[in-house]
This record gives sequence, structure tokens and C-alpha cells, in this order.
Amino acid sequence: MATRPIKWRKTISGAMYVHSVLGSDTLGDGSQAKPFKTLTKAGVLTNKKKAVCIGYFAEDMNGQGYYGSNGSEIIGDFYGASVFDGQFKYTTWGVTMTDMIIINVTALAGGGLVGVGRAISGNFVGNAASVSGVASAPNFIHNCCLHFGCLGGFTTVEKIVYSKIIPNSAAYKIWYGNGNYNPTLRQSTVYDIDVTNIMKVRYGTPKIHTTIFAKTAMIVNDTNEFTECLFTADTKWYIFANGNADSTYTEVTGITGSTSEERYASLVERVAALGGTLSVKFFGCIFSTHTSDEIFNDAEKLDFTLKPDCDAIRDTATGSGCFYLGALPPALSIPIMDDSTGVAGTWDERSIEGCIEVVNGKICLNEANIENGGAIYSKIVRINPSQVQLNGIFALPTQPMNRKRIHLTGLTTMFSRDSSEYISQNTDIPVSWYKVHGTIKYNNVTYYGDENIMVTATGTQFTDIDAGSYLVPVVESNTNDVIYCRCRRSVTVKIKQGDGLQAGATYLNVGNENITYRSRTIVPGESFVAMNSTDDFSHSDPDYEIGVMFDDTRVQNAEWIPAQQFGEYFVGKTNGAIAHDDYNVPISSGNYLAWQPVSQGGYSDRLRKSIIDMPFVQFAVFVEYYNE
Repeated sequence: MATRPIKWRKTISGAMYVHSVLGSDTLGDGSQAKPFKTLTKAGVLTNKKKAVCIGYFAEDMNGQGYYGSNGSEIIGDFYGASVFDGQFKYTTWGVTMTDMIIINVTALAGGGLVGVGRAISGNFVGNAASVSGVASAPNFIHNCCLHFGCLGGFTTVEKIVYSKIIPNSAAYKIWYGNGNYNPTLRQSTVYDIDVTNIMKVRYGTPKIHTTIFAKTAMIVNDTNEFTECLFTADTKWYIFANGNADSTYTEVTGITGSTSEERYASLVERVAALGGTLSVKFFGCIFSTHTSDEIFNDAEKLDFTLKPDCDAIRDTATGSGCFYLGALPPALSIPIMDDSTGVAGTWDERSIEGCIEVVNGKICLNEANIENGGAIYSKIVRINPSQVQLNGIFALPTQPMNRKRIHLTGLTTMFSRDSSEYISQNTDIPVSWYKVHGTIKYNNVTYYGDENIMVTATGTQFTDIDAGSYLVPVVESNTNDVIYCRCRRSVTVKIKQGDGLQAGATYLNVGNENITYRSRTIVPGESFVAMNSTDDFSHSDPDYEIGVMFDDTRVQNAEWIPAQQFGEYFVGKTNGAIAHDDYNVPISSGNYLAWQPVSQGGYSDRLRKSIIDMPFVQFAVFVEYYNE
């Protein structure tokens, strides 16, 4: 049975390990080999511990009983590995968080000044001047309230996305920065905070560096100092009457200009015309002529990567040493559309197989489909290797799908489909991870369908409570929540209509005229995935040719390489050929084992950091829906 253990990227002495899918609160002990399932069971708050975690978590991490500064830390195993969803009823106040996706955290029902963040120490709880913000970074914070409304911290925090932040209380709305710290916030992104939700800085002259403020409200008569920051054209400026949370304000309208200098001068002029004072200081800042839609790839879908030609990207590192402003780097966007007809470089919604669908530009579970898996493919993405090389994959976190018991996996299914490997009653259970089918009792604990258990000792058995119950072994615990990619250097084979298509193969319109496939217009530079082997493409010229990209009948398919979301692209190569592990999985950033040295059962000793430098790239998402 080809089982293998969980491998972690972070090894922190004394930390508890928590895995929301494969962990167990009954059989786990918090070690890397036997993680807990929940942060609560790991004793993060009660024992003031560190927890390294993977997965989706929705539980109360309110440190109020520990004075808002209890020394606990929740750490994602890598940036994007873990999602904390407050579901508008749980908070994370008083806890330091790192490498986390944090969403939907609000104040507790019945009041209480809580949210994402913490105080400096127990003695400073209740003091707005002593707020540590999130206390660590990077983090991705969306639709949350902040402790005391402080955006920034007592100490420097950097590379944080603050999206649609909401007030914690009527008395403490959002303010930018805190105290006399240089900087209090660095290389971060602030997006879409309405003027009704902000107030003046509560304490000191906070200094903010290399941060993007986009489609958000700014106060011109505040005490902030901004260095090398960027303000988008759809940022709005206001004069506040005072520093109270209920202060009246006047919008500064009519700001014009075709350059940063002209827009700044116009801001100064318009403030003076309203009788206001521009007390905020700017050093080397950019007052962009572009809106947030022109700076970010898709902010409304939480894609805060930068468009490759926007104002926030620098040719060289200057001043603070940043090559780009904001929390996330420049990226090539591959949008998801409900209808991508005639659009190149997108996800092909017609390529969907199995239990997924595209709804409102998002890849979703199709709950009406009873299949255990599914897939969707992108169209061919063209890059210029002399200008762009793929070295990272950033995708909106998919971990919330875990509530539906879904993983993104493809090359090897997470659970065995071979019934000969299933474990029945009165059979010794090999040491491994298992999914329960039916209802069983093991070590005096009752487990129900779709629960996971870890077996750590040889010679143990379970009792079948529900006739026909069995255990399904986990055969791939390391490659999940990944996007797959494959590439080709050139178009080597072309075909004409009538030459035949292969079902599931990908073809590229390499000419300069439109073609038609299944009543769909395929424009030049656009590809399509053949839905069957009987339909053909059409063009008025019978000699018009298209390129064969991935078609086993003519050009052998390139290998799918799993690339971890939110991570750099790594691939192990030997003499230029992709290396494989003992289970024939490519050694890549999608394989946790690749991050471990051979001495610890991994492959990092042989791993080579690599990039995709080929012009034609295709991506795929493979879904394993293991709810039976």
C-alpha cells in the first residue's frame, strides 16, 4: 500500500501541528507525524503555544480572557496554506498570526473591542496607543475588523493585504498606522475602505512605506507620513473636522492631472480652496493616474497581484529597495469567465469534466453532479520568455472548499480507489491514514463516515458498528491544493480540418483568422480543448492550419507538474529532465516531500529551483471530491 506521511515545510521547536483534513483530535498528539485537527484541541490559547497549520479553520480564537496578548501564534505552513474563517462569529484577537488567510472576522455578539490583532502586552490592553495590529506578517486579511481599528502596528508589519476592512466598534473606526514608528506599515496593500469607516490616527505620527492605497478613503489633515506609497486615481480624499470617530468630513473633489506631480499639485490646490490644511506628509509618493482596476489584476476577486505594466512596478530597486510596491508582485492574469468564447489566455469553461462548474467567474463544486472528481483546463497562455518567466503561482485560496471535503489533486488520488486495499473488520490495520466508510469503533472511539483516523500502532483492529463498514487508505497526503501546469517550446505539428481531433486534446489557432469549433468562434492566438473525437473545426479555406499543442496521437502530452498555490514554482531536474519521487510524482513545489532533505524522507537535496521559460503554457485544476 503506497502510503506516505505528511511532510511540513516549517519545523518549529515546541510548536503544535494542526491539519484540518488529516489531523485527529482523538488520536493526534500535535506532532508533525500525528497533528491535531483543530486549533482549539492544540491548546493554542490555553497553553499560549505556537501552532503550524494546514487547511481551513473556523473556531473561536478569542484571547480576551488572556488580556489580548497571550503569546499564542498561529502560523500557516506556507503563505496561503491555511484559512481562518471567522464566519462573523469567531475572532482571533490577542493572537499573533503569520502566513495566514484571514476572512470574515468581526466583533463578538454583544459588543467587545475585538478582532484581528493584539495589544503590546497584558498591561496595555484597552490602550489605543499600544496596539500591535496583526503583530506579524505576511497575511491576507479580507472582510475583517481590526483590534482598535489599527491598520499597521506597534511594530513594523509588511506584505499584508487589507481588503474591505470594517470597523470594530462605533468608537474606534479604521485608522492608518500607529504611534511614532518608522515604519509602522511597509510594502502592503489597502483596498476599498469607505470614508464612513475611517477616522484620524489615534496616536503619534505613524510612518508608512511602499504601500498601495487603492479605491479607499484618505484624510488629508491627518498626522501620517507616507514614503514611496502609491495612491490610485479612484482613491478619495477628505478633510475631517476633528479626530473623533463621529467626525464630520468634506470630500476633496475635482482632482485632475495627467502626471503624478500634477495630481499632487491639484490635491494641494483643492484642499486650500476648501479652506482645509494638508498636514499629511508625502516623500517620493506616486499619485497615479490609474484606477485600482488598472493597477491590480482583479481586486474584486481578491487578486491583488500587479498588472505587469502598472505604476507600482519599478525597473530597479530604489529608496527602500523594493522592486514593486504593495503586498503582492506583478503577475500574468489568467481570468475565469462564464463564457470565454473568442478570448485567448483564459480558463476554458467548456473543458469542464465531472463535478465542477464555473459560476460568476469562479470554479465551483457542482453539487448536482455525483462524480467523485472533476477537471478544468486553461487555454494556452502565451508568454515571451525574454520578458516573462513563470516563477510563481498565486491563486485565491481554495481551502474553504474543504468544508465540502474537496482537495485539488490529480496525478495520484488522495484516497485509494482499489477496493483490494480497503480494510475490513477483524483485519490488522497497517500504520497509515484512513477515511472511514460507514461507522466503526476504534480504540473505544466511534468514527462516522468521511472522518479521518490515523493508525500509529501495528496489530490493531476496528469494530464494525454499521454493517459493511471499512477503511479507505490515504495514498497521497502531500500533493493537494495545487494547480498543475505543462508547457511546450514551439508548435511542431499543424493540422487541417478533416485531419481529426482527439477528445481532451488541446489545439491552438496559430493563423491570423477566426475558426469555428462547435459553433464557437476561436480567434487567432486562442486555443480549445476538443470535447470529443468526432467534431471538427471549420474555416472557409480547407488548407487553413491550426497547431497541435497536446495530442497523444500526434504530439506526446507534456507532463503535468503540480505547483503549490501562493508559492514559488520549483521543479527537480536531472540533466534537464524532470525528476520523480518514488511514487512517480514530479518533484515540485506541489509535493511537500520535495521540501524535506533525504535524511528526513524528502527530496530537497535534489531539488532545483526552476522556472518555466517556454512560450506555450497550459494550466489545469483537478478536483478530488471524496465524499461518498
